[in-house]
Amino acid sequence: MNTKSIRFRLTALYSSTLIFSLAILFVSFFWVTQRELYNHIDVTLQSHATRIKTLLAAEQFTIDQQMSSQLVTEVFNETPGIGTRYAECTDATANCWTYFRVYQENPGTSQNAVLEADYFNVTFNDLGPSKIVFTNATRTLTQNVCNGAGSVFTMQLQNSSNEATNPLATTVVRVTSNSSSYIVYSDDTCTTEATNGDFTYTTSQNTKSVYIKDNAVSTTYTLTGTRQSGDTLTTGNQNYSIAGPTKVVFTNANRTINKNVCNGAANVFTMELQDAGGTPTNPSTSTVVRITSNSGSYTIYSDATCETVAGSGDFTFTTGQNSKSVYIIDTSNSNPYTLTATRQSGHVLITSTHQQNYVLAGIPTTRLKAGSAIFRSGTRIK
Repeated sequence: MNTKSIRFRLTALYSSTLIFSLAILFVSFFWVTQRELYNHIDVTLQSHATRIKTLLAAEQFTIDQQMSSQLVTEVFNETPGIGTRYAECTDATANCWTYFRVYQENPGTSQNAVLEADYFNVTFNDLGPSKIVFTNATRTLTQNVCNGAGSVFTMQLQNSSNEATNPLATTVVRVTSNSSSYIVYSDDTCTTEATNGDFTYTTSQNTKSVYIKDNAVSTTYTLTGTRQSGDTLTTGNQNYSIAGPTKVVFTNANRTINKNVCNGAANVFTMELQDAGGTPTNPSTSTVVRITSNSGSYTIYSDATCETVAGSGDFTFTTGQNSKSVYIIDTSNSNPYTLTATRQSGHVLITSTHQQNYVLAGIPTTRLKAGSAIFRSGTRIK
């Protein structure tokens, strides 16, 4: 055979072209046929599902809502061949198949035969937690006192269905407060401080107990749990308040007292510890308040007869007290003066000072009058 002849070469070229064309034709036909077959299968399955539903409804069969939904809509939740048979459905976009079977247990000629149905329930589960949640109610704490087991903050990892869920990886959550003076602990006696306020969840844990000491003023604050590492989580918040007084106030009106005379019970200065609403409130710890005056010469007393001097003008409120009576002898000139109460130690107050005005009415005078008696301090002397 002369392989170099023109005839041979033309024959080989024509043959190769024919074979290549046939191959392209075959592949194109196979691809088009496959797609048409798949489309036909989908349409047929949906049609059968609709007919099955109509038949079951006509025969008044009772089927639970979940199965009915499967038969009519999304009979197969993926085109056959794309998903993995018998694969577990792990989320809303997973490729998995749903199967159903309708059959007659004892075939016969009756047109009113009872049909049985089998179905596979698809359950979508979160792979892990999605958020941080404090499951306890709002707490009211005592200033600078451990909240303890009775008022524990329970911090939980939950999925989108609000179910406690273990993380897929070790996860760290940091607890902080918008208070200015607090420490976070991991035990109910507040002896073990949580470094940086961090709590670590292993893959077998979903709940942590949080304890706190807060020495801030009595008001409302927010505890926040923020994911630091591990599973991606949304932040959780929990409000809490600190009980106790927020201010020191004088509850009496302005006083007019005599110079160098004890003001006594009738003109007592009443000093009180109150909460934000003005209610008398005991402190969480012994609290010292100092009384001073801008007068040049005065002495503060703790009794109505002005016999017991209050050292440095200090008054101590124990945890069972919220009110004190203040007495004064002032030997200054007759001018308006201001009494000031200032917290020295103990329970932290938002308003730690308060002022009360008073006036010295005058001094006893001695006056001689021709042909009359001498009067001194309102007492007639013969």
